Amino acid sequence: MNNKYFKMAGRNQKGQTIVEFALVFPVFLLIVLGIIELGHLMFVWAAVTDASREASRYAAGTGYGSDGLPLYRDCSGIMAVAHQYGFMANISATTADVAITYDNGNVPSQTTTFASCSTSVTVSLGDRIGVTVTGHYKPFVPLVPIPAINLTSTSYHTILSGIAIP
Repeated sequence: MNNKYFKMAGRNQKGQTIVEFALVFPVFLLIVLGIIELGHLMFVWAAVTDASREASRYAAGTGYGSDGLPLYRDCSGIMAVAHQYGFMANISATTADVAITYDNGNVPSQTTTFASCSTSVTVSLGDRIGVTVTGHYKPFVPLVPIPAINLTSTSYHTILSGIAIP
């Protein structure tokens, strides 16, 4: 006697389940896509930070680059390192995405670009090199019209000029 009632209730529940799913699924999908976009943004930010840190670390080291210049003057090498670590953030090895600055610790005394980096830079022991890297974030999912974002990171290291390493 009650079996018939439960069988009919089960059939009526199927339509209600589909309606509930149709109402909840878009919200669930939006949350999942938001998590994916946030993860992508954090990944690009980490790539930009790593690129600036590794490029300034390369430039602050002792030794000579592939063209025979000291590493702090090897602009093409500095930009290549920034590109190598930041290629996932769409960082190109150009002056538009990588800027190199020199200062004496607190006040920037000289800012150079790619063209003059290898010719007119003189540094002394204790000077710093700063590498500013700009990465480009473009969203994966075009559901929400989020514009492309430029992420910038600057890293400074003390130049080890004039220190002999045995």
